[in-house]
Amino acid sequence: MDNNLTIALSVGGLAAVYWVMKSAKSRRETAAANAAYETEAEAELQKEGNAALLIRDKARYARNFAADMMDKSNPKGEREKFREKYEAAKSRALVDLLTIKDDFYRGVATHGVIDLLLAGNELDRARTLFDTLDSSLQGSIMSTNPAEYARLRDA
Repeated sequence: MDNNLTIALSVGGLAAVYWVMKSAKSRRETAAANAAYETEAEAELQKEGNAALLIRDKARYARNFAADMMDKSNPKGEREKFREKYEAAKSRALVDLLTIKDDFYRGVATHGVIDLLLAGNELDRARTLFDTLDSSLQGSIMSTNPAEYARLRDA
């Protein structure tokens, strides 16, 4: 028998039993509701994390388009095709970036998009995006490739 139930039986009879049972039920319901909320919040955070990594990876892939677009050895028509692919990937990444609410994951995705913009030689836009980050994320990003990110300071 439950210790609370034993105490209730010895202290106050049927009314005490009812109170203990109701209290235990309320605690279980509250715990279940909290667990459901935490699970929902964790699922949302996991979804944002996956979205951030997807944006970052797509931006990394699109850097190839930017490199081919900037390569003067490619014929003009081919460079134009790469420019269209680059512009489409850039636009999609910027739109998707707006959907991420968590600061950390938005920073991860933003880092990928900034790399894409630098590869496309869009220094002003990359600088604007870089300035939206807090200083700790900026420092972390600057340390990954100081020579490349020096271009942002000069922009």
